[in-house]
Amino acid sequence: MFRAFLLSLGLLGGVPAAQAQCNTSTLQGQFVFTGRGFIEAAEPGIQRVHYGIFVFDGAGKLTGKQSSSRGGKIGREQLQGTYTIDADCTGTMEFGTVPNHGGVRSFEK
Repeated sequence: MFRAFLLSLGLLGGVPAAQAQCNTSTLQGQFVFTGRGFIEAAEPGIQRVHYGIFVFDGAGKLTGKQSSSRGGKIGREQLQGTYTIDADCTGTMEFGTVPNHGGVRSFEK
């Protein structure tokens, strides 16, 4: 499971945390993301950089796509999964199993 801190971004919209009342329908629309790190267990030390877009449907399902570079190999992935939003506007996203992340991927040289 991939826990996403970005789910809390933009949900509160200036509302004090004590007054926040969020649920799954609070998160709808398209959101851009980016990331980088060393997460390849099979190839330690290989850097990964990625960016993409998540599309949340307001009913707990998400889709999206990303482009990434893993040690210089460029890849494109379609993403799909589920998400939940708690009343305090935090939440989780789940993409299936690693390394597939619930999507189809292909890599180019």
